[in-house]
Amino acid sequence: MFFNLKNQNIITIRGGLFYDPAPSEGGVDEIYGISFGLGFAKRDKFCFDFSYQYRYGNDIGETLFELPFSEDIEEHTIYFSMINYL
Repeated sequence: MFFNLKNQNIITIRGGLFYDPAPSEGGVDEIYGISFGLGFAKRDKFCFDFSYQYRYGNDIGETLFELPFSEDIEEHTIYFSMINYL
């Protein structure tokens, strides 16, 4: 986190790795991911926030259907938000 006290600005940087197990018959489907984000805030005025998330997993959904079926997933998600303080 970076502060500019003269202009009352705050810049935040964040990131992380995660494990997101999904329920599956007889076990779990293993899904992994990474995320990072950036935020900017002008004290008592507004706040912008941006983040990106990437999730991946192999052989997901093997037990969901009676057919021999599974899939690999790769998900890219972008989030953006803005708050305007009144």
